[in-house]
Amino acid sequence: MTRLTNFQEKVLQKAYEKHTQGGRPLPTWRVCIKAPFSQRPTEMMEDVVISGFTKGDWLHFRGMETVMNSINKSKRLLEEYLRTHFPEKIDRSYTNTLGPEIFFELGFVFAMSHQFYVRSKAEALMKEWQSQGLGCFIYSELPPGADLKKDAITGNLQTIERAFDVLEKKGLIIHVKGKYLFWDWEGISLTEAGLKMVEELQDKASESVQEPQPQGEEEVIPSDAMLLKCPECAGIYYHITEKFNPEIEAAGDMFKLLPQYGPNGANWDALNLNDSGENLVCPNCGGRYVDPEGFLQKGVLVKAEDYPDI
Repeated sequence: MTRLTNFQEKVLQKAYEKHTQGGRPLPTWRVCIKAPFSQRPTEMMEDVVISGFTKGDWLHFRGMETVMNSINKSKRLLEEYLRTHFPEKIDRSYTNTLGPEIFFELGFVFAMSHQFYVRSKAEALMKEWQSQGLGCFIYSELPPGADLKKDAITGNLQTIERAFDVLEKKGLIIHVKGKYLFWDWEGISLTEAGLKMVEELQDKASESVQEPQPQGEEEVIPSDAMLLKCPECAGIYYHITEKFNPEIEAAGDMFKLLPQYGPNGANWDALNLNDSGENLVCPNCGGRYVDPEGFLQKGVLVKAEDYPDI
C-alpha cells in the first residue's frame, strides 16, 4: 500500500465520503486519433496528420457550407478506417455526437478510444498508436464540480496544497478548479485508484480493531530524551533513537514513533531504515524534518522535559 501521512489519509477519506454520498462518477481518460479535414483513410498512416489550413483559409476559399460538408465527410472516412483497423478500441459514437462547428474550431476531426480509469493505461495505448504514425492526444473526462473543495478542509494552506500535490502524483486524485458566480474554487476528484486506496485503509482499520495488538511492556520516554517537532503543524510524533548522529545526514532508523502512535497505539506507519531526505516527513501533515542537505532543520529537536504531556 502507498504510504500516506495521516493528514493525506484524512483528505482522501473526506473526499471519499463526499464522493459516495453524491454518487459522483469517476474521472476517465480516452485516447483520440486525429486527422485534418478531407484526409483520406489511406493517409492515416502518414507521419503528418495535422491540417495545414487555417480557419481563414477554409472560409476564404471554400465557404462555410463546403467546410461543413468537408468536416462531415472527413469524420465518416475516419470512422470507416478505424472501424476496419481498430474495431475493439474505438468508441465511434463520439464522432457522431459532436457538431461540425467543434471540429471547425479545432482544425481536425478525431475519434476516441474506449474509457480508461487509469491515465497511464491511456498513455500506453497512445504510444502504441503513435508508433504507427498516428497523431493522438489524451482527452480527460472529468465530472462537474469536485468531490472535495479546498475550503472544506481545516488546516494549514501549505499543508493542504502539498497533500493535493502528493495525492495527485500518486494517481489517487485529480486537482480540479472552477468558478461559481464571482468566486473561484479549487478541489479534488477521486480516481479509481484513490477509491481503492480508501477501501484498503478502511479494511486495515477494521482489521486492527478486530485483532488486538500484542501488549508488550509499555515504553517510557525519559525526561531527557529528544523529540522531533514538526516545523509546520508543531506536532510531536517521534523521539530519536541511539542511532541518531547530528554529524551525518538523517535516516529513518534514527527516529521512532512515540508509544501512542506506534503498534500498541494508533498504529501509524513509521519511518524506516531506507527513508532519508524528502521522505523524512511528519506523519500527520507531511512537513519535512530535514533541510535540503539532509540534516535536521533548526528547531526540530526539542527536549521531552519541555513537553510533559507528550
